[in-house]
This record gives sequence, C-alpha cells and structure tokens, in this order.
Amino acid sequence: MSKFFFNKLFIIQSLVDSDRKTGNELENIINDWAKVNQTPIQAVLFNVETKEEWEATWNGIYTSIRDCTNIPIIHLVMHGNENYVGIKKGYRGLIPLRELFDKVRKANELSRNNIFLSMAVCKGLNVIRSLSVSKHMPFCGLLASEDSLLNDETLANYTLFYKSFFTKLNIDEAKAELQANGIHPELYKLSKPEEIFMNAMCGYLESQSKDDKIEERAKTIANMGNLNISDGQEWRVFVETVRKLVKEEDEKHYQLYVSTFFMFDLYPEIEDRFQVPKTLAEFKEMAKNEGMDLY
Repeated sequence: MSKFFFNKLFIIQSLVDSDRKTGNELENIINDWAKVNQTPIQAVLFNVETKEEWEATWNGIYTSIRDCTNIPIIHLVMHGNENYVGIKKGYRGLIPLRELFDKVRKANELSRNNIFLSMAVCKGLNVIRSLSVSKHMPFCGLLASEDSLLNDETLANYTLFYKSFFTKLNIDEAKAELQANGIHPELYKLSKPEEIFMNAMCGYLESQSKDDKIEERAKTIANMGNLNISDGQEWRVFVETVRKLVKEEDEKHYQLYVSTFFMFDLYPEIEDRFQVPKTLAEFKEMAKNEGMDLY
C-alpha cells in the first residue's frame, strides 16, 4: 500500500454568513477528541473571506511546511461546482480548479509528495479531471465527491473518517469506516496516488495513443510538415510508421511520466513509497483489469 505522512489537519473554510460553520466545528471536534485520546494531531482553521485572504492562507501553508516542518492534510469547506470553488459561495470570487491544482501542487512539492486533500465541496471530485502526467501530482491522495453534498452530512462523515484514520493510521480502514457508518457514503470517492496516476495516464493514452487516434495524429504530423500524401498506399504506410513511432515514444516517455508525476525527479528516495507498474505494457494490462482498454 502506498504511504504518506502528516502531522496537521489544515481546514480552509469559506462560507456565507447563513451557512453552518462546519469548518469551525470540525476543528473543535478533532482537537477535543485528540486531547482526550492523546492523539498527536492538531486541527487548524483558516477562515477565508476574500481572494486576498485565500492567497495569504496558501502562503501561510507553504511557510508552515517549508520552515516549520508541518505536513498537513488539507481539508476544504467551500461551495463549488464542476469548474470552480467559491470564496464566500462565489460572491467574493471564483477559484478555477486549475488554480486550485497549482496551489495544492506547490504544497505537495514542498512536502515531498505527502499532501492528502479532502474536499467537503459539492462536485469536488472534478478536481481530479484533466490531470497532466507531465507535471508533478497536485496531491498524493484525495477524498471527495462528484455529487452535491449537504453541509451537515459532510461534517458527520469527515469526523467519522478522521477519527478512524487518526486512530488506526490506515486510509483504507478509515474509508471502510465511512462506507459502513457514514451518511450516503456512496457519494464519497477515495483516490490513492496510484489511482490518481492511472486516471491521468489513461486520459493521456486515450486522447493521444489508442489505435483509433493514430490516423488523426498522422494527419496532424503531415500538416505540420506540409506533407501532401494523396496516394492511398503511401498514406497507409505513413500511418503505420506513425503508429510504430507513437508506441516507441510512449514506452520511452512512460518512465519519464512516472518519475515526474510522483516527484521522483525531485526526491528519488521516495520511490519505494509507491507501487507503480515498471513498464507501459504492465500499466496497460493493469488498466485493462480495471476495465479500461488502452489498446
């Protein structure tokens, strides 16, 4: 099982005045519970009212990681949709998910790929869409939903999840606890780092390298090279040449994508924390076993 490390729970909350302040409640619940159970975890709340405070919060998190050796779980309590999270429900500004990517990615780089992101945010799971395998992963774990969520339910469910996780230090057992005893637990999806990579790598291969995409790539290459191939047989030969080159390049770049995505390029010593197929062929077979045909 992949591993990550943490010693804080940072809660970023941005709600409107009429909302129940579940971020405040979660902070109090976890800190009171940790004190009673002598559990070495501290929850810290960042209440965000403006975009300027959003920026200051993330800069504070970076400083905390870099200078104070904190490695936080980052928990968002905000309103959101498929494309944005909102400051004060969007009334004080919208944050595109790609910008959220960049914020969390910087924290993840500073923490040596240890940031787990949990989102008490409607449709927060959309943050995992369109990840690039050519960039460092923005988080090494994610608990979120692709559905709309009720504020009260998220407080109950995440409290249940965190108490189990902080007691047993096993992410799978904490998810099992949520599934067994949570409220509408089927709405919550846990993505571990290898699954996050699979999602990103499959997205790349499906859009660029499957057999049914090769002719389209051949047309693009021909246009870029100002090649006018009108003869049918010559075109078929050209397409097959592109097909061969794509497979060779994908195999070569797979190792680069793994190294970059998991930050082995920055921290080669963390490689043994993760379980990743060594070759593209092994990756495709693993994906096929998960129901994704990349051939």
